Amino acid sequence: MPELKGKDAAPGTGLGPRKPIRRQIQKIVMLITLAALLFTSAVGFFSMLRIRNESEKSLKNQLEQNLTNLADSKAAVADAELSKYAGYIRSSAEIAKRLYSRTARVQPKPVWPPNSWNQGVFSLQRFLARPDIKLEDVEEELGRLGNLEPLWRQVMEIENGVITDIYIATESGLQISYNKTSAMFAEPGQKEVYFNYYASNWYVLARDTGDLCFTGVYPDSYDRGLTITCAAPVDRNGEFVGVVSMDILIEDLQKKVLDSSLGTEGGVFLVDGTGRIIGGIQDTEKIHSIHEEELGMQDVADQILSGKPGLVLGKNGVYFAHSPVRLPGWTVCVAMRQDVVTDPLNEMNRSILSAIMMFALAFLGVSAAVTLLVWVYSRSITYPLSELKKDVETISGGDLSYRAKVRVNDEVGDLAQAFNSMSESLAQYIENLTAVTAEKERIGAELSVAAKIQADMLPREFPPFPDRKEFDLYAMMDPAKEVGGDFYDFFLTDEDHLAMVMADVSGKGVPAALFMVISKTMLKNRAQEGGSPAEILMDVNRLLCVGNDEELFVTVWLGILTISTGELRTANAGHEYPAVTGEDGRFFLQKSRHSPPLAVMEGIRYREETLFLKPGDRLFVYTDGVTEAFSSKDETFGEERLVAALNQNHPSPEELVTSLHQEIELFAADVPQFDDITMLCLNYLGPAETNTEA
Repeated sequence: MPELKGKDAAPGTGLGPRKPIRRQIQKIVMLITLAALLFTSAVGFFSMLRIRNESEKSLKNQLEQNLTNLADSKAAVADAELSKYAGYIRSSAEIAKRLYSRTARVQPKPVWPPNSWNQGVFSLQRFLARPDIKLEDVEEELGRLGNLEPLWRQVMEIENGVITDIYIATESGLQISYNKTSAMFAEPGQKEVYFNYYASNWYVLARDTGDLCFTGVYPDSYDRGLTITCAAPVDRNGEFVGVVSMDILIEDLQKKVLDSSLGTEGGVFLVDGTGRIIGGIQDTEKIHSIHEEELGMQDVADQILSGKPGLVLGKNGVYFAHSPVRLPGWTVCVAMRQDVVTDPLNEMNRSILSAIMMFALAFLGVSAAVTLLVWVYSRSITYPLSELKKDVETISGGDLSYRAKVRVNDEVGDLAQAFNSMSESLAQYIENLTAVTAEKERIGAELSVAAKIQADMLPREFPPFPDRKEFDLYAMMDPAKEVGGDFYDFFLTDEDHLAMVMADVSGKGVPAALFMVISKTMLKNRAQEGGSPAEILMDVNRLLCVGNDEELFVTVWLGILTISTGELRTANAGHEYPAVTGEDGRFFLQKSRHSPPLAVMEGIRYREETLFLKPGDRLFVYTDGVTEAFSSKDETFGEERLVAALNQNHPSPEELVTSLHQEIELFAADVPQFDDITMLCLNYLGPAETNTEA
């Protein structure tokens, strides 16, 4: 190989021309630049992917939790609204049951057939199921049930158009309705109007289930909108006698449940137990099914209808959060498009790939500049994402007052703004939930104090009169709620007279408790003034009728015992029969005609009876919570079980009352207590100079 000559040759080396150091440096710089570019690009790319994945995961988890919370809150709203209507029907059924079961006379309320002049005015109107049913056969029942009008009128005033009709239909073929559509049924010359309801869905459902129920949603017959019927059976001493129902327009309920701030990205809709959509998707005037192909929810239908809360992603790329509505078997669903999360992330990926390609094309010409640009550009992309990731971690850690900083005006900035909007919405939701929880705790605390005040008003120290050997007594009250409407009382009006009171206020909760306090105070104050039981009840009834706008009433048994003789004068204002012992020492119910309850009507004169107790005789009075306690078999404790339990061997009044209360609890088992349980037992021992315990 010949040697090269010239200025580029290395003399005496035979290695060929020398490469300039500048080129080597340029090559090294280019290689370093290329390596730095590739390394920076790789680091930036994988960093972006990591941040993107973590952001996607965080956003997805937050979205799923928000959707689940929204579905649960909407279901709670629906449950609260429907529970209100169920409460109206339960109250109507309870009053109807009392109207059937009370043996005391009830002032009959006239109810006429539909008349055209009543159109547009809420009024009672009667129907007969078939032409073969005669009015005279159900006239007495018609007069009793007409007394449901005050309650129904109050319900209509409260709901103001949401409830279109309240009615009761009986097995005897009588229907009484309270509505303002009389002209729809009235025909000239027609004496009676007939409507055969025996096969109606609401009637059959309530009769067969034996419990409060809701029908499916259906269009109202008068084009007023979608309607649902709430119904409950009425029984008389355990025997089915009819159904109380109300028709409810669900437009107001739909507005409260379906309203949301999801915009075009999602929405809320209701599904009934058969899979029909009753509001929130497409035309709300039409009832859709989630099994229809055009709705794209066939693959998630079974999970939505499972009756359990959850979150599922459908094949149509939509999230569905669902939560059951307890009473009618509905489900609240919240839908959100999956691309609300994925679109910003896909756009971010495309930006990253474009930047890497731009780095590669610019590498050959301006390696040094590209290195700097790569570093600057990489940092301009990764820094906002890294900072946004830190912001998201701070927010997801629980600090909802923190706001992500919007550092750039691009997709990353939009994502930061979306996080801020989500945080504000979630913070507002938590604030509202905290306020509701605090209010609930405040009400619970006040009810607890009210329960203690109510309990302190009743005599609870036994024996109550340790120095009196002529008698022994014991009493107790077990309220069904925090506060109750039952009460008992006993006190000496003078040295020779013992007054005993057993009473039951209509209704439950705080209103009944307040009425109980007023009634108890009036009864005791009036009894202390003297007079017969009938006179005392007549005066207290007059006072209670004044200003009784809520139309509450109270049943009362009042007895005044002459201690020295055993004479017991009693008056019964619509209360349960007392139990006394006979000649054989065994208890039996002392049944007699009742007078009406207090606060029902002014000017009532009350019947009075007199018993003579002999030493060793016993008296037991109670409220209907004893005989009407329910078992898991839907049976009531009843009068027969009561008398049998009383006739077991109980040496003292305290042992008798305590043992009977335990037997009622054993009978009811796991069934929640429906009514207050109140009892009082007196053992008459005779005058102090004759009884052996003196």
